Amino acid sequence: MKAYEVAPEEILAVIENQISDSNPPIVRQTLNRLLLGQLPRDEAVELMAVVLVNEMDAMLAADRGFDLERYAQLLQALPELPEGS
Repeated sequence: MKAYEVAPEEILAVIENQISDSNPPIVRQTLNRLLLGQLPRDEAVELMAVVLVNEMDAMLAADRGFDLERYAQLLQALPELPEGS
């Protein structure tokens, strides 16, 4: 299964859960940073969802576990989207 086969509302729900749980903390930090940069909340969450899907696709393509360090790096690069997104 590819990450794109997961319903968008499920991906957004994962991001919202990560924000509310502050787990991993970089997710809430990224949201705060993007909001301070004047990005509307819904757009910020959608960008973060793109990053999550990118990591999920990479994980499935390489048959590996979730790479939290890569995920954090991609989040820190926002609003710049990962290559291929």
